[in-house]
Amino acid sequence: MRRAFISNLSLLLFLNFLIKPFWIFGIDRSIQNVVGAEGYGMFYALFNLSFLFNIMLDLGITNYNNRHIAQNEQLAGKNLLGVAYIKFGGALLYSLLTFSMAVLLGYEGNQMTLLAWLCLNMFILSGILFLRSNISGLQLFKTDSFISVLDRALLIFLCGYLLWAEHAYGTFQIEWLVYAQTFAYGITFLICVIVVLVKSKYISTRVQFPVLISIIKQSAPFALIIFFMTIYYKMDAIMLDRMLEDGSFQAGIYAQGYRILDAFNMVGYLFVSLLYPMFSNMLSKGQDFRPVMKLSSPLLIAFAVIISSVSLIYAPQIMNLLYTETDENSALVFATLMLCFVPISMNNIYGTLLTANGNLLSYNKIAFAGILLNFVLNLSLIPLLSSFGSALASLGTNILIAILILYRLRKHLNLNFRPKQAYRFGLLFCLTCGSALALEEIAFIPWELNIILSGSLGILFAFLFKIVGTKALMDFIRLKIGNA
Repeated sequence: MRRAFISNLSLLLFLNFLIKPFWIFGIDRSIQNVVGAEGYGMFYALFNLSFLFNIMLDLGITNYNNRHIAQNEQLAGKNLLGVAYIKFGGALLYSLLTFSMAVLLGYEGNQMTLLAWLCLNMFILSGILFLRSNISGLQLFKTDSFISVLDRALLIFLCGYLLWAEHAYGTFQIEWLVYAQTFAYGITFLICVIVVLVKSKYISTRVQFPVLISIIKQSAPFALIIFFMTIYYKMDAIMLDRMLEDGSFQAGIYAQGYRILDAFNMVGYLFVSLLYPMFSNMLSKGQDFRPVMKLSSPLLIAFAVIISSVSLIYAPQIMNLLYTETDENSALVFATLMLCFVPISMNNIYGTLLTANGNLLSYNKIAFAGILLNFVLNLSLIPLLSSFGSALASLGTNILIAILILYRLRKHLNLNFRPKQAYRFGLLFCLTCGSALALEEIAFIPWELNIILSGSLGILFAFLFKIVGTKALMDFIRLKIGNA
């Protein structure tokens, strides 16, 4: 199982590192520079609003389905038609709730039109994610890896062409990004349908309403987790946009920093997409999951510590390099958000294990606590510190979530987390920051090279303090860890 994890993770990382960074830094960043921080900030706030009630399109079925099929592969395709009924019904409720919230928040005119397209995109995306849960649940990880980058590849082609062909079509408009998303999601959805129809052993055309009701009941805890997590991840930009006179601009500044965090957190999402069905399968069979966890968690957390350390020191240079429109908060927002990368990475690994073990009530309580803290912090800090205050709220919330998840894992799975490991990560952070500061003082070395040197020293420190073992890394490269 560990060998399968490594080989599939390697393919997933390769494809996503090939496509998604180019989208984030080459296309999406360029779009914000063209339309401006205020224009992109308005889109970013509406985009986050379209996510708030996204759970109504899914009701937790995707996560439930991923876990259920990983444990019972013969059930793939059995409830496709029934789930389609659920999703269309959920789409009506989702639209009602989203547009009601938009009216309450004061959105109108062109903003509501843009929101309608974003809602359509969310509906298509929910279908893609459900179909991909069937694909990954069937352990077709390589197929799922290619599908995971398809929509971004299409977006790169479309938006890249529109940005390049400014002489023919005029200056890029933010609406074009939304229309391009609709096309890319539509093509990806059709391909997912074909794969599931071909690979599933049995496709049922019957709609069994008692089964649908049972699915919704069993999915409800998953739905709540996703709903709570979405709120505390997405509320920041919405509150910025609505609470401040220059809210759209501040939301745009927040989006600048969050874009980079999201780019690096792509690694965490990829770990989760493989770990969740694997943990579910291993726990259902009574297999020992600890070797996979002990391999994955130090790698991801050490990576997060090194990236956040270097980003903290070189925040002003990075923001000035990437964006044409910044303010005095830009570097502070970016540095603070990158510090979130460490607790977020912990949540990716340990939260996945908690969910795969079926401890959904515990996770829901944790996520709800995160919502309350994030709302109170944003409400208090945004009027005082604008976008920087929102970044601080995010950092505090993610730290709380990480602490609570670790506590619950100790209770439910008897996992003990040694303080020695935490001290090592703390030492890695301090030494990497210190190296970056020391290198910054060497005037004749370009800061871009200093970033590479600082990160390389961080990797060296991770080996020296045995956070990442040499043997584990060599096994990772050679794909010789355990048996399939």
